[in-house]
Amino acid sequence: MSYSWRAESEKEGSRAAKLPFGQHDVHIARLIYGDRSGRFESKGGDPQMMIVFEDNEAREATLMVTLSHKAGWTLAKLMAAFDPPLNLERMEADGIEPQHFADASFSEQQLLNRRLKILVEKGRDEKYPEVTPVISRPKPAEQPPQHSYGNQPPQPPTPPPAAPLPQQAPPVQQELIPPAPIRTEEEAWAQVLKQWPGCDTDADKTNARNNSWFRALQDINKPKQQFTPSDWQRVVMICTCPF
Repeated sequence: MSYSWRAESEKEGSRAAKLPFGQHDVHIARLIYGDRSGRFESKGGDPQMMIVFEDNEAREATLMVTLSHKAGWTLAKLMAAFDPPLNLERMEADGIEPQHFADASFSEQQLLNRRLKILVEKGRDEKYPEVTPVISRPKPAEQPPQHSYGNQPPQPPTPPPAAPLPQQAPPVQQELIPPAPIRTEEEAWAQVLKQWPGCDTDADKTNARNNSWFRALQDINKPKQQFTPSDWQRVVMICTCPF
């Protein structure tokens, strides 16, 4: 019997190393909606989606989610575990349903490249480990940013009162000193927090700040892992722009 070249060429294959048991920092690398047999569906006929997680060593783990009201809690816990988490309250207010994620263009915009922690454990079937998103519970005093689930433009924050003019202009040499480069996401976020005081006691202002951060990340139009210091500087500039 001759070798079935065409059939072999259409196989998905699975060359990536698997994540070992334990907790891992990962990002969502791919979303898979079906195979050659058609779209994934549960036994009850609800649409399903396979989420492929990947760590910095390109090791993978997968999670199958069912997009229905009854099973939507799995997807909800996943998005709550994002760093930063999605704004689930806004999604609920806008009437977003689990079935909306069966639309590839919608789900990829909300889920791809999101970072989170997952726990990989032995499953009932040894071939398929159990994958659980790990939700970090912030301290009461902390206000973690939330990513908007879509592209809604943020409401402009109320501009602060104008500062009084100094009696004497600073030396020209001080104006020419370049700011320190921003090399990481943490440094960029720290700069944004300084430019948005008072968010701890103003929910609307907090939401405007977080939506501004998400919009700035999208404007760079490439994965965060590829951001340069100039890109992070631009993110800070967009977040602190009053319009």
